[in-house]
Amino acid sequence: MDFVSTERALRAISDNQRKLCRKYAEDRHKYGEAKFNLRMLLIPHQEEDHYRKASFDKQINMLLSDTPENHKTEVYKYVEDYDKCRENYKGREQMIKCNSEEISWTQSMLRYSREND
Repeated sequence: MDFVSTERALRAISDNQRKLCRKYAEDRHKYGEAKFNLRMLLIPHQEEDHYRKASFDKQINMLLSDTPENHKTEVYKYVEDYDKCRENYKGREQMIKCNSEEISWTQSMLRYSREND
């Protein structure tokens, strides 16, 4: 096993992992802000039976249809951030997991090679 090239590859994966983790944290933060804003907009509607019985995603759809025209842009932006950031952080989560597995596998191979030479 070529330790130098393996170390370089491992370093590249680790650098990529740090970047992914940073972007993941940013997406989670934006997702949390958007969800908080949507929840604040939904609070006044919780006294209505059809809102109270609906799931969160259904309540968002109902909110979009009930929002006055002059506030639609703001509410649509919250919903867009909520959806996009959720999907982004879930995708990055899978990529981070994959990189972690590759790092772990490479370290195991290096350990095995070192101990059995």
